[in-house]
Amino acid sequence: MPTARCVVIGDIGADVEAARAVGARAVLVPTAVTLPAEIASAPATARDLLAAVRRLLAPGEERR
Repeated sequence: MPTARCVVIGDIGADVEAARAVGARAVLVPTAVTLPAEIASAPATARDLLAAVRRLLAPGEERR
């Protein structure tokens, strides 16, 4: 499967960076350990895992 069709849902900036490194989409779900700078630089955020999945599956959500 091409990495552009993959997604990473994580709670720290390293998760987002891993997704970017391979060309995957990323959604950050902030937790108590997530830094404010990581939230600000994330391409997408969601309040929880369910919201992240819904965001990724939503009609019209940009696909790579």
